[in-house]
Amino acid sequence: ETAEATGDVAQVLDAIKRVRANQRLFAALDTLEYLKHSGRVGWASASIGALLQIKPILDVQDGEVKPYARVRTFKRAFEALVELAHQQAPLDRLGILHTDNEKGAQDLREALKDIAPEHTLILNITPTIGTHIGPGGLGIATVSQSWKA
Repeated sequence: ETAEATGDVAQVLDAIKRVRANQRLFAALDTLEYLKHSGRVGWASASIGALLQIKPILDVQDGEVKPYARVRTFKRAFEALVELAHQQAPLDRLGILHTDNEKGAQDLREALKDIAPEHTLILNITPTIGTHIGPGGLGIATVSQSWKA
């Protein structure tokens, strides 16, 4: 948008920095099994997590994946994603991400319709990332309108 509006490289670079500072990406996993297979979670943690229905919520910042929260049941993970999106509102951009969970993505879109921008993307996450997350995962990628300030 800035490039089309101004054509000024310095303003475009400044806009990129502001967008990066105001973007967030969170993902809720339905299972720890795939993190176990990739070596990111130990066997014992994955087994206990499965027994207790632990659903991790991950935060991706500057290319680093960090644990954000752990909730019990995927319903609570879904609710946490909705709350996280509301914390970022008003939104300039919203992407809803899923790993073979189109229904969950549509449900998330419906839950966020009051804050979603006109053009909300729904994307099936690539197999490269999906192999670590496993099927059934959901995520949100947001850019707050505050980047324009």
